[in-house]
Amino acid sequence: MAYTGKTPTAPLPITRQVSDNAATPVRLFSRLHRESTSSSLSSLVSSIGSLTLRRSTLHPSLPPAKPSLLLLPPELLAGIFAYVASPSLFARVCKTFRAVSRQTHARCDYFIKRYGLSLCLVKIYIHHSQFLSPESVQIFLKKGAGLPRFFVQLVSNPQNTSATGDLLPYFVEEGYRLYGESLSLELSDIDDFEKLTNDMTENIDQIRKLITKFNF
Repeated sequence: MAYTGKTPTAPLPITRQVSDNAATPVRLFSRLHRESTSSSLSSLVSSIGSLTLRRSTLHPSLPPAKPSLLLLPPELLAGIFAYVASPSLFARVCKTFRAVSRQTHARCDYFIKRYGLSLCLVKIYIHHSQFLSPESVQIFLKKGAGLPRFFVQLVSNPQNTSATGDLLPYFVEEGYRLYGESLSLELSDIDDFEKLTNDMTENIDQIRKLITKFNF
C-alpha cells in the first residue's frame, strides 16, 4: 500500500458514539408530555436501534448488540423514570434502573410530573412526607415548585412542626421571600377560605385574592 503521508484515523470508541448521538433522545424527552409517552418511547427505541446499527457497521468484528435502554446515559434514564407509571416496577428491572430510581433528582422530577409544580410540595407532604429532606426541598424550590401561603402556615403550626423538623426554616424563608409580611404565620388561609365560602357573592374578591395572590 502506498504511503499517503496521512495518519490513519481510529474509529471513535462506542461510548463516545453513543454520547454524541444522545442529543436526539435528549431533545425528545425535553418535549415529552404524559399523553404522548407511548409514541415517544417508541421513537426512543428507534433511536437506540440506529445507534446499535451504527455500532455494528463501524465495528463489524464485535458481536451484534440488541437495542437496550442501558445504552443511554444515566441522565436520560432519569428522564424516563420521571414518566413511568410505577416507580417500584421500574426499580425491579435491573440494578441500573434501581440506582436511577434512588437518585434524589430523578425522584423529584417524578413527583413534579405526577403532581405538577404548583402543588407537588403539598401533595408530597401529605402522601410521601418521608421523601422530604433539606436536599429534596431545595431541588423542588430550584425547579420552581409552588409554595402556597396556606402550606407554610400549616407546617409552621406547632402541632405540625414535628413532621417537618429541620425543613421548617426552608419553608419559612421561602415563604417570606414570596409573600413578605403578608405571610401571616399566625393565621390560617384554610380557615379563612371556609368562612368566606359561606357567602361567596359577598366575599368573591377576598376569595379571588387568596387564590391568585397567595396560591390557595
